[in-house]
Amino acid sequence: MIMSQLIRSLMKFVALTLIFTVIVDGVLHGSYVESEEFSMSPFRGATMSGGGSGIILFRDGDEAVVLTVAHGYDLTSMDAQESMDRKLQNDGGLRLATGEINGLATSAGGEQIIEENLGLFRHFTFWDPETCPAMNDGVTPPHTGKLNDPYACNGLGPDIDVALQRVRLTAAARTLSFPEIEIGLDPLSPGEALTLVGFGRKFPCDWPGMTFKERKWNEDTGDALKIAKSRIRAVFHGEMFTEGQSTTADARKFGCPKKQATASCGKIMGALPKDEDFGTRWGSGCAGDSGGAWLVQAKGGGFAAVGVNRAAAKRKKKDGSWDMTDDTTYRDGLCKAGGFDACQSTGSAVATLYPVRARIKKTLKAWNSKWASKATYKCEPPKSDGCCGTGCHLCHDGDTSFDCYPKSYQCSSVGSLGSGASITCGDRLGKNTVPKRKCSGSDPQHATSCRALTQGQGWRQKQQCRAVAKDGVCPGLTICCAPGSCSTRSSSPSTCAPFKSCKNFGNKDKCDKGLGGVCKWTPKKYVQPKCVVKPTAKYKCARFSKKNKCKTKVKAADYCKWKGGKCLHKCVAASDGTANSCALVKKGAAELCNYTPKTLVPGTGCIPK
Repeated sequence: MIMSQLIRSLMKFVALTLIFTVIVDGVLHGSYVESEEFSMSPFRGATMSGGGSGIILFRDGDEAVVLTVAHGYDLTSMDAQESMDRKLQNDGGLRLATGEINGLATSAGGEQIIEENLGLFRHFTFWDPETCPAMNDGVTPPHTGKLNDPYACNGLGPDIDVALQRVRLTAAARTLSFPEIEIGLDPLSPGEALTLVGFGRKFPCDWPGMTFKERKWNEDTGDALKIAKSRIRAVFHGEMFTEGQSTTADARKFGCPKKQATASCGKIMGALPKDEDFGTRWGSGCAGDSGGAWLVQAKGGGFAAVGVNRAAAKRKKKDGSWDMTDDTTYRDGLCKAGGFDACQSTGSAVATLYPVRARIKKTLKAWNSKWASKATYKCEPPKSDGCCGTGCHLCHDGDTSFDCYPKSYQCSSVGSLGSGASITCGDRLGKNTVPKRKCSGSDPQHATSCRALTQGQGWRQKQQCRAVAKDGVCPGLTICCAPGSCSTRSSSPSTCAPFKSCKNFGNKDKCDKGLGGVCKWTPKKYVQPKCVVKPTAKYKCARFSKKNKCKTKVKAADYCKWKGGKCLHKCVAASDGTANSCALVKKGAAELCNYTPKTLVPGTGCIPK
């Protein structure tokens, strides 16, 4: 027992070390910003902390909201408030590039803007069934999942690494003006132009033969603000890849001679004001500059943030698939006998905002109802049955991820890294981790060959098992895990209209599966069988941590009320939208929750019936 605990602790330590270790290297190439021009720069809201970057999206009175990466906040042993305060007290908070070095704007000695941390939105998913559960283990009490207490790892899924931090500005920061950066929630396509704003050193590493002058410049300008240009070369469900030096045939974009070798091109310094290509040079973000904002030109002028720098991008193999190993162009060439290569030559992997657009809007509304209008988009995320709203259609990336896009958007624009199918189908899931391997059988004719993972549920993420539909296509947002006996739904028509109430389901099978489990078939109480709403639907069982409280009979009237022509409180999703249906939900008393002691996290065993 002791040995297994030691092994688990060691596994957790190693996994978290790999995720949270950062080296402070930033934008490679690009152009510096003159200190005397900084007060008029459209990027003067860029911020830097000890190991990463961000940008102020908007200011409202003495408050501001900053965009950055989720993995910059360690929630493996502390809650969100503790993590934010620790970054403020021990990591220098968030600093502007109001300092000066060699005539350039730098965050070294720059204004620290945080007086008080007020809130954190954070979404962090990736495909790693060992590391993700380990990250959620260790916090006492367990995470609640509320806006101000997100999970360290939201669950297994495509790489999504986005955070918003709400702060109260210092008195000095309140005297400054910050241009508003729009929140870009439109889907992106390969070929679109981008602008990167971040901080960074001159070179990808220290290499043999560096002069004293080069080393000194590298150290002095390590926190200098840089901007760079690039374009999208691939789009995925949670991220996109930009161009890098080794992915373009013309190195002049990065300030190098056209035919210069990629490794030696890494020696070129970022553009200075005296250079002919100042302000136009391409570049990429490096490992330690996670959080650098990637922007597009906004329709009304100015800029819109579409993502944040997450890691290095990948290269394609000869067969067209993505090579998931690290690029070693600099490491085996320029950096071979020198320092660690934190940049790589394949461009940047950028965590995009689009897949978490609804959660961003919900967060802003919870913080301040007026702020919800800053998050606008055309298509809501898909419903559990795979339907999208009017004017939108469903696109599947060919692996495990679905999303709704405007009808005009080409589904072929969304690529696949091929990371999730084996996990979603259960090949890499265990019986004692979260999510558990629930679906059984590998027989192509097995009833649960269509599978999915619930998203954004932290410890409560589950593997879903569904039967193949009569047309052979897996229903809803599930994927086919038995090739040859079923297929995955690749798209949906833009006119797809989901059922809105239980009464629309005319038989037991459709009723029991309808609306995510809020309906039940009742053949005995009526002359004609009928599909009605479960009294337990949307009742918050998770608030009870003890069995006696969980099993208490509760009058539904205590959590439903009819007011202003609406069924309010916990019954919004359970009601058909009429006073009669609300009364049906309110009728009688019942045990609305079940309790199971077999839970991986203490105090989380109370679940809806």
